[in-house]
Formats: sequence, structure tokens, C-alpha cells
Amino acid sequence: MVLAKAAHACRAEAQRRRIGRVGGDGFFSHGLNTDNSIFAIGHFGRILKNMLLHRYFGSHAFETLDEVTLKVSRISTFNDPFEFLYVPIGKMTPQKARTMVEYKINNPDASPHFWFVARQRFSNAKNEKELKRLVRKSIPQLVINLVSGFEKIKNTTLENRGNVADANLRAICFCDADKVKPLDEILIWSHYANKHKGVRIGFEFPDGIVDEITYREKRLEIDLSIMDSNDATGSALMQSIKSKSKAWEYEHEHRLITVKGMCEERTMPDSTVEHFLRFNREWVKSIDFGVRCPQKVIEDILALIKKDYPQKVMCRKAEYHKTEYALEYKPI
Repeated sequence: MVLAKAAHACRAEAQRRRIGRVGGDGFFSHGLNTDNSIFAIGHFGRILKNMLLHRYFGSHAFETLDEVTLKVSRISTFNDPFEFLYVPIGKMTPQKARTMVEYKINNPDASPHFWFVARQRFSNAKNEKELKRLVRKSIPQLVINLVSGFEKIKNTTLENRGNVADANLRAICFCDADKVKPLDEILIWSHYANKHKGVRIGFEFPDGIVDEITYREKRLEIDLSIMDSNDATGSALMQSIKSKSKAWEYEHEHRLITVKGMCEERTMPDSTVEHFLRFNREWVKSIDFGVRCPQKVIEDILALIKKDYPQKVMCRKAEYHKTEYALEYKPI
């Protein structure tokens, strides 16, 4: 799917799902395994426009440009171990539990997993009307189950954060070309472009595709006991995937965040399954080759750009500054 459609589809999916799949069977069966997936996409922050964003490649830059697709990654593959590591807080009270249960009963489209489990629990229900009657009759027990099992739900949610993210989310990371400092740029080339042997592609995306990462001193706290029509937890969880420690601030990262179902699925030569999104060629504005990039890679990409990219793409080669710890870029 094209990047723009995937990003907008993300928002539509968030509106449809609203709260998502929080503690579905936790309501019905205290002490049993719970899904505990809190997931919402949307509620994006400041929209970015006409900004050059760099994507670094240690390999496969040629394939990216040739196939006009970007690989989207699982959150668990990122190098920050604190990804999605929010701090679950909150105390579940009978009043909060009842509000949550009643919201899920009254908004079936927003709570598909809740109703999936309900149909399994009340498999003898003859029709939807009888199912709703049985669920409503069970409200007092559902409230008891949720209150008594809430601490387990909190802990399990934290433990399974990587599984939750990987099951639903995919992301592509970029750096703000205008904000990254020259010294920090050397580190980024080393970390993400095969020790300066790779390639950096500069993109300019339309409005609403990428989001800016927020850097924090402390981890984000999310009150899992607040689940109402305002979807406060869903918004907070989305914010958690856009929040990182200040230790990473030098990267000035932006992310395109989407759902797996919006991507093109491919089985790779090593039998792993990866996901990709298509982009428009006119979004490619620059290509920089690392200071150690092999000449063959440079020649192949330059020939491809000349053949397939009719717009003007600025191509440069990184070189060592004569006196400073810095890189200079010369047009080629």
C-alpha cells in the first residue's frame, strides 16, 4: 500500500476500533490467560510539512529505490530496549470497572475482542439479542473479575508489550535533516548505514504521514483503569510509541507508524516474513553516499536514478573534512 494511504488508513482504523482489545477475557474468567492487548493507532500530533527526512541504509538502498518500497519494521527489532516500555499505573474500582464493562456492551464496534470472548463464553446463546441479555446479566460478576484481576492485567500487559506491538504495529524511522548536528551525524552513519558504507535517502512526504518523536526524562505513565468513550488509554499508548529517552535525542527521529494489515507482506529468501509500503518517486529529494560507500553501489544507484527518477534528485558523496571531525558533501 502507498505510504499516504497507509497512514490515513491507520487513523480510520483507530476511529473504528477506539479502545481496542483491553482485557477481553479478563472480564469473563478471572485467573485464566488474558489477551490484555491495549491498542489504538491515531491521535497523531503536529503535522509535518515540506520537511526533508533522512532514512539511512546499511544495505538494500538500491532495491528500495528500484522497487519503490520501504521496509517497515517490528518494534521489537529497534535498538532501544525501552521501546513501548510505558509504566502501567492505576487502581481499578467497582465504579470504573462497571463504566468500562457498560461501555464495551454499548459499543460493540469499539470492542470486538470483548464480544468475541463473550460469544465463546455464552456459546449456547441462540442469537445476538440473547447474547446481549446474558452478558448484561453477568455485569456484576464481570465487575468483580475485573477488579480482582486488575493487577495481573497490568503486569501481563507490561510483560507482553513487545508481542502486542509486533502483532499490530509496523514503523519506519527517519531523522530530521535540519536538526541533526554534524558530530551526531557521524554516529548515525555509523549505527544505521553500515559504518559509513551505506546510503542515505532524503524524503519529503505529504502532510500527515510521519510523526515527531518526543524525548522525555522519565518513562510515560499510563493509567490502565481509565477506559471510557474518550479512549484516554488508547491515546496514551499511541504516545508511548512516539516517546523515547532523552539519550536518543541526538537522532531527532520521526516515525511513520502503521498497522501490519496495511502493508505488503513478502516472504524473504531466508523464509522470514517482512512488510513493505510503497512510496511515490517524487518524494525522493536527495541521495547521499557514505564516506566508505563502494564505487559499484554509487554507480548502480546513479544509473537507476537517471533512468527511473525524472525529477531532480540531489546526489552527493560524503568526504572527510580537511581539519575537523566532520563530513562534507560534494555533488556527483
